[in-house]
Amino acid sequence: MIPKELHKQLFDKWVGRKYSSRERIKKRQLHIEPLLMLLKGRNVLEIGCNAGILAYEICKHAKTYIGLEPDKDYYSQAVLVKRHLPQAEFYNEGLSDRQYACDAVVICVALYLLSSKEIEYLKTVLANCDIAIIQERSANRPSTKMYNAYKLHEPKRIRKFLMGCGFHAEVYFSLGQKYFEVVGVRA
Repeated sequence: MIPKELHKQLFDKWVGRKYSSRERIKKRQLHIEPLLMLLKGRNVLEIGCNAGILAYEICKHAKTYIGLEPDKDYYSQAVLVKRHLPQAEFYNEGLSDRQYACDAVVICVALYLLSSKEIEYLKTVLANCDIAIIQERSANRPSTKMYNAYKLHEPKRIRKFLMGCGFHAEVYFSLGQKYFEVVGVRA
């Protein structure tokens, strides 16, 4: 779990936004912990690292960690987390043409929000990886009616996307199927 000295930094300093409760975040971390064991000893790229909440959990297992976050407010919080994570690097950028040395990727953005150019870049990143974890986050949720339709089809669509990139993929649900992760291992 996240050390107590980071709690105030990670949970109490959000800039002008409303976020998930601490308890829900803790439950999600407990759920995803076994999935993160797949990252042991790997060079991990997290796309959409937010304020670095998951970075702490990933760095327990990873050899190196790179977090990409295009939002300046989130990025400024992630930089503060870096003091506690010597193997972590954070960059204030989204999906670009820059290449990163990684053999595992954690994707925390809604794929349906990405442009076709960003999807193509994502495919090139995945081509160099053995492990992919795509985590659905509630913050990317569209309106309720649209989200309900999205929620039914998105896990299957993401699984199919990973399989098309050469991975064996499975879907894992948590918190009463409010969230899901799609985990891909190179076939």
